[in-house]
Amino acid sequence: MARALKMKESQIVLLLDARRIDSRTTENQRLDISCHRDRLQSQINGLVQTAATFVGADWDSGLDACEHGDSGSDEDGTFITVSPGNAEHTILPLPSYIGLPQCGALELNGLVEEELQLRQGQANDALHEI
Repeated sequence: MARALKMKESQIVLLLDARRIDSRTTENQRLDISCHRDRLQSQINGLVQTAATFVGADWDSGLDACEHGDSGSDEDGTFITVSPGNAEHTILPLPSYIGLPQCGALELNGLVEEELQLRQGQANDALHEI
């Protein structure tokens, strides 16, 4: 769970970096963003495989009906990259994205609590840094 939340943080950083790209951005800066995107996508792919192994092969069944604020994809499957090469827009298999009803059906209530505690810890860390 902590690994998934670190990936979410990395997605946010990558998204901010990608939004800063303009005509003055050097080729090296674009290459750094591309490398970061590739590494992150590789980590996300591993996370998705681990999640499927941990909860079972049908862990994402019925999730198409769930609403995801970041998702704009009409493709089959929930945890996919919205557009190729944009790891920062991939929906991660976190309980907060899966939803409470689906987590309950998959008997993942312990993971819901764990994610909540980790997010509270992140918020406390951020407040401490201020």
